[in-house]
Amino acid sequence: MFSTIFLTLHSKVSPAEVVYQEANGLLNTGKYLDAIEKYTEAIKLDSRHLEAYANRGLSYTSIPDFFRATNADGELIDPDQPAWDLAIDDFTVAIELDQKRQHPEIALLFMNRGFAYGNFNKPEESLADYNTAIQIRPDFAEAYCNRALLHYKQDRFDLAEADFQKVLELSPSAQAGEMARDMLEKLSEMTQQSSTETITLDESISLDSPQTLTIEPTGDADSKSISISIDEENKS
Repeated sequence: MFSTIFLTLHSKVSPAEVVYQEANGLLNTGKYLDAIEKYTEAIKLDSRHLEAYANRGLSYTSIPDFFRATNADGELIDPDQPAWDLAIDDFTVAIELDQKRQHPEIALLFMNRGFAYGNFNKPEESLADYNTAIQIRPDFAEAYCNRALLHYKQDRFDLAEADFQKVLELSPSAQAGEMARDMLEKLSEMTQQSSTETITLDESISLDSPQTLTIEPTGDADSKSISISIDEENKS
């Protein structure tokens, strides 16, 4: 969550800041819909309040039933936009308000938008944001972990393994480190299982070009597709 440190020695706190801090309190206690209303109020008072946009986006991503955001009466907050999209919009506005990328939490903002993109089925945009977050903050373990998970979902296992290894290097005892350790173990099991599988080619498959075969491993590992090339010397 974004927060704001402000001085009050010679000036009063702005009305927008007062409402923003109230919204933060609601977000911290899990009252996400109430927080969204308060952040919206703060934005109406100050349309350039970067943190209010950022935390309203975070509130959207925190709603358990996230495909659609609803109010207390069960009505859609915006019937034309899924909540993931609303979050992306808010993160984007916040990013655009910091063109020079000087905010101390700008890397977190890119990571959060990358997370929203990933859940809104936009993997390319998600990857771009994770890359930016890591470029801004090379020691950002959580960004590496999220990027690794995205690589894993896209079957880019070598890239996923490299990112998980980086997470362990940066933050071995944190939550991201624990997840990385578990995923590396799963990737290792998948590799070992694939190496011991016997692949039987159907006689009707032409061997004139690379084939894509599906291996159905036993155990909990997911089914994965692998591309293999078979040259003339291996034909029988």
